[in-house]
Amino acid sequence: MDFRPRFVTWACPHCGAAFKEKHCVSDGKYCAMNLRNFGSKNQKDLSGRQIIMEDLRQYCIYYFAENMDDDVVDMHYKHFVHKSERTAYFEYVKRAHSLCADRIDEECSKKVMDALDFVTKGINGCVEDSFEGLDISKVDNKILREDQKDW
Repeated sequence: MDFRPRFVTWACPHCGAAFKEKHCVSDGKYCAMNLRNFGSKNQKDLSGRQIIMEDLRQYCIYYFAENMDDDVVDMHYKHFVHKSERTAYFEYVKRAHSLCADRIDEECSKKVMDALDFVTKGINGCVEDSFEGLDISKVDNKILREDQKDW
């Protein structure tokens, strides 16, 4: 089976600045629908931008585990608590959804990565490096751009 994480985004270059700041990156080129909390006191709303940033973290976890040799992977992960480095992505997603349900924000993501002994600095560096500059509100993202080519 040939698997890789995919992202559901949509473009909204003509949306207002406040909307793009909350729900988009790259000046509205990649937006996601916010995830609303309908009645549960234990869950919070997630903005579209938070969803996109989690998508990018998941991609980076997948990328390191699937595409790098062991020496490079070891630079980004302390060690794995499961049998195979290749299962790191799936273990992360399973634990994140178990701990956070469908509200995986940066704080919850960090808890899961810490529990799995991932080096969060490496994963977050991958996310940061995927943007073609410092202002994620304005600059393009390499991962999302490549992902959209396949849609």
